[in-house]
Amino acid sequence: MKPAAERVRSLLYYKSYELKEPFTWQDWYGLALKAADSHAEYGELMIKIDGSFYPADQLAWLIMTGEWPDHEIIHADGNKLNNSWDNIKEKVLSAKAA
Repeated sequence: MKPAAERVRSLLYYKSYELKEPFTWQDWYGLALKAADSHAEYGELMIKIDGSFYPADQLAWLIMTGEWPDHEIIHADGNKLNNSWDNIKEKVLSAKAA
């Protein structure tokens, strides 16, 4: 089961304007993401929360909107490691014309 927004916000601080390393652990938990807590997979950052890895772009979406994305997250600049808020959006599938 995916963690709720409140849980993720209690663990991670998301600097939405930051191009490099926008995520840090909340002060009570630690100051920086450790290598064991994150890794790049298929060109995107994954962050470990409660024993499971989640894509950083989805965590950014969750933190900012309070909801997990319904669709794939796309990056405006094509760089999946740039998880600044201005660079990510949901890829909404258009309905096929009848």
